[in-house]
Amino acid sequence: MVREEFDNMGEDMVIDGAGTEQKPSSEFPDGFNANYLKIYYGKLFPYADMHKWMSYGNDDFGFNHILWVYSGRRGVHCWVCDGKARRLNNEQRAGITEYLHVHKGNEIALKRRSYAEVLKDFFEEKYILSQNLFSDEERYEKILEMIPDESTTSELRGKWLDNKRSRDDINVVRWGQLKHMLQSGKQKVQGIHRSVEEIVFSFTYPRLDLEVSKHMNHLLKAPFCVHPKTGRVCVPIDPKHCEEFDPSAVPTLSKLLEELNMGASGTGGEEELENTSLGKSIRYFRSSFLQPLLKSCKEASNSRF
Repeated sequence: MVREEFDNMGEDMVIDGAGTEQKPSSEFPDGFNANYLKIYYGKLFPYADMHKWMSYGNDDFGFNHILWVYSGRRGVHCWVCDGKARRLNNEQRAGITEYLHVHKGNEIALKRRSYAEVLKDFFEEKYILSQNLFSDEERYEKILEMIPDESTTSELRGKWLDNKRSRDDINVVRWGQLKHMLQSGKQKVQGIHRSVEEIVFSFTYPRLDLEVSKHMNHLLKAPFCVHPKTGRVCVPIDPKHCEEFDPSAVPTLSKLLEELNMGASGTGGEEELENTSLGKSIRYFRSSFLQPLLKSCKEASNSRF
């Protein structure tokens, strides 16, 4: 399954080379903060509990050979390589994808579990503070639009426009007021109390690329390939240490070429690559994913005879 918008693959990738002058910040557009990706992953995704959400594929479907790979830009790819997963047809793949695709409001067990175990605490303790969701009118109006009752939104808007000072953070205060009003049971609109959960989901739950996940006729980026726009290598992510992952520090093709040229050992092959900044990712890929998968395949093959 893939979490990323597909890019225009027809654009050429710029690679450093002799005699070509490169801009020092060619990977980022003008005015772009180079720390954006780290901020994005650090604040917009429940980093500390990422492994808990990632484990749902194992807990609910019994998959064991799962590899998480950085897309090279904004997303994360999930490779599920168990034999039974590879044999799924499109309809079966679609069923699993729809099960995980709950941010649109499907009332199923996974949604309630995700909200209770991961999303609620992250949203209330980190997200609303770091993103200042209720700090000004432009920001909180987007949230009020998600409440299906005009009288409720008008009352909240009136309170927030009053701008009464509080010792507590304004984001925490306004979120508390919104929760209290929606969950008090006084509103007549049926199901309005679910709006709290929907707001949390809309800001925190990962988006899945459904079509790529459901069908087998899509081309996918393989681990360790290079993103055509950023030049970054699609390296595996260890979900047990995902809070340490910094997308902006991922090796780029130009950096690897420079490291290989500086080494100039002449040995070539994988050994030379392991001495570059890609080495740690290669070793993790072998020990944590490839070797257990090969062992499982051999055991399955032997069991047939």
